[in-house]
Amino acid sequence: MNSSYIKLNAKKHLVKCHFKCFLVSALPYVTIVLFSILNYYLYILLKNTTFDFLGLKSYYAVYIRATLLTISICLSYFLWRMSSFLTNHYFYQKSRNKNTTYFASVRSFKLRKFLCFLTAEMLKIFISIAWASLYYMPCIAVFGTLYFYFNSADFTFNIGLTLLISTFILFIIGSSFLYITLKRYSMFSAVIFDSDEKDSLKIIEKSIEIMEGKSLKQSIFNISFLGWILSCIMIVPIIYVLPYKIMAKYSCYNWITKSPAVKQSTEKPIIFYIPKKIQN
Repeated sequence: MNSSYIKLNAKKHLVKCHFKCFLVSALPYVTIVLFSILNYYLYILLKNTTFDFLGLKSYYAVYIRATLLTISICLSYFLWRMSSFLTNHYFYQKSRNKNTTYFASVRSFKLRKFLCFLTAEMLKIFISIAWASLYYMPCIAVFGTLYFYFNSADFTFNIGLTLLISTFILFIIGSSFLYITLKRYSMFSAVIFDSDEKDSLKIIEKSIEIMEGKSLKQSIFNISFLGWILSCIMIVPIIYVLPYKIMAKYSCYNWITKSPAVKQSTEKPIIFYIPKKIQN
């Protein structure tokens, strides 16, 4: 994997539009914060509402509050993932065509692809939980032994320290294997944008096929952004890092799949004027 080429290509597609790309990349984060605040105030409002004006008993008010709040949270999640979908779709298209705009990306929005994106994302979450259970099982077992031994009368400092260090080492190993394994599913969104596949399972399988033998290199490629990510503590670098990181992901996909970019013409078109014949 040519990391330098991928990063340079990502930077090239952000030239002269970096701040606009930052606004688009920040949209999902702004959306989740906004909906979290709105749901909090909705909770306060529902908590103080008795629904007496509907002529209902106080017994039913509890169920009405729970129902309305659940609907609001589900709708908020749906809209949040839609904003994430539109952001990723925009960066995918921009990685192919530098001149594309966010509104052009929105106009090409297809509900079927979004639902497929949502389903594949939920499937990825369940797969991630399954892998996490497998990789963290040794760590949990050793930690359980440490907890049991700590409460026993035979506890000694040396054995306790050994179990604690073993737990930490197993946690690091499990986290590393989990991180590398999950890279197999990291290209599912690009697969959705790049194909007409409707089956979420086949989309996950396609992502695995694309990343076969490349998960470790992809992990190292992502870790190479660690310095930039840590610099975001200073807040200002986020403007540069956020769009750069997303664009690099789709540039990486284009490089792996050898997807051609739309050629940009710098020459002005030649227009021929054919004058009418002058009648005698």
